[in-house]
Amino acid sequence: MKLLCSIFFALLISFSGEAQKKQNKKTNSTYKKKTEAVGVEVGPSGHLTAEIDTLHIAAGKPTVLLVDVSEYNVHREKDNTEEQELLNNFDKNKLQVKTITKHTFVIFENNQTLDMSDPKNSYQAKSYWSGKVKDEIQVEEGTPMATEFVAKQMKVKKESSYIVNARKYKKELASLKKSNPTEKSKIVMNAFLKRYSTPLMEEEDIAFGQNIDKIKTINVYVSEKKITKALVKTIEFNELGQPVTVIDKNVNGKKESERKFIYENGLLTKIIEGDISKTFTYNDDKMISVNKSEDGEITDSYWVENGVLFGKTYIVYNDDNYAYQNSVSETKFQDNCIVRTSNGKIIKKECYTKKDEFPFIYTNTSFQDNDIMQIYKSKITKKTETLYESYYSSSDDPKQYKDNFKLMGTFQLNEKKQVVAFNSSKILKGKPERTAKIEYTYYQ
Repeated sequence: MKLLCSIFFALLISFSGEAQKKQNKKTNSTYKKKTEAVGVEVGPSGHLTAEIDTLHIAAGKPTVLLVDVSEYNVHREKDNTEEQELLNNFDKNKLQVKTITKHTFVIFENNQTLDMSDPKNSYQAKSYWSGKVKDEIQVEEGTPMATEFVAKQMKVKKESSYIVNARKYKKELASLKKSNPTEKSKIVMNAFLKRYSTPLMEEEDIAFGQNIDKIKTINVYVSEKKITKALVKTIEFNELGQPVTVIDKNVNGKKESERKFIYENGLLTKIIEGDISKTFTYNDDKMISVNKSEDGEITDSYWVENGVLFGKTYIVYNDDNYAYQNSVSETKFQDNCIVRTSNGKIIKKECYTKKDEFPFIYTNTSFQDNDIMQIYKSKITKKTETLYESYYSSSDDPKQYKDNFKLMGTFQLNEKKQVVAFNSSKILKGKPERTAKIEYTYYQ
């Protein structure tokens, strides 16, 4: 797991009775500079320029400044996390919180200044002033853990929600990691293995409900233009119906990936792909995988609910100073749909009509900051017992979305109700017609 490092920049505090005259003073940062700025405006003389603000802070109410300024005021998405944490933990009527994202020269009523005016520098820090003329400005590098910083200055006990959650996550993980395999463990394992046991998309597999009993191998061949029956995927099973090897190739025969599945006492214990090995343990009805690094770990937990596989992923740092980068994503049922969330925000919602009933309709809605960003639908209709048609409808503008299904291709099934061919439609613009054939071998 690649864990991010924080980059901090200096805020220089100066004491002067003539603070206004220092607006154009250049700073000498004692911390690393960020990478070269992009999208910089060029002035008439050909020199890089950036607008400098002046901010006056009056005495009275305590003031917190959250500073996140990039070189040359290059625009980037504003992060309101720390500001919201402060507002949640302190009375907004008794504390003034300001976020600074542009190069600024700050003048306090007690004649102290914060100089963030050098457009060649980036600044990340937080400062606190009690609002009392006799008190000095307190500055700490970086914006994370602003609540703890302010609480220390105000001599009160407050914690950021991500610090509280870090303890919660570590407690949950400690409980999950207890080894206790049971018969319920096999149920969740089989549901997990299903994703590797079919060449179909997840929604297609749900629609057809394919039976993989006694299958020994599945080979997928693709034909298009000058390519005839190129082997692109092979799935090998043991006699228990568990995948043991999954190989993917491109149409030119080059191997792109190979996964090997290792079992002990009928339970999956490891998936090996190249140099990467993923191990699994079981705690009753939970299946767990942990990927550790020296900075922290990624833990995946799986379980089955109403016949559907659900999961929860924890990314947790060992050091709580980086707890603001912890995250939890999970899937759950909501309004008869499968909803995927990240840190409590919905990122995807998948809805299905009843399996084995046609037309089968699948709706995939993507979200960003809980706003709908994209809607995609697929529909499978039954023509005969062995012939089905697949349609799709999508829009990048959810406000203008209306069902407009277009033929994507046809599925051919065998007498075992297993998909043996898919023929793509001529209607798909920019994509060649393609035929995928699926061949099965079976254990006797």
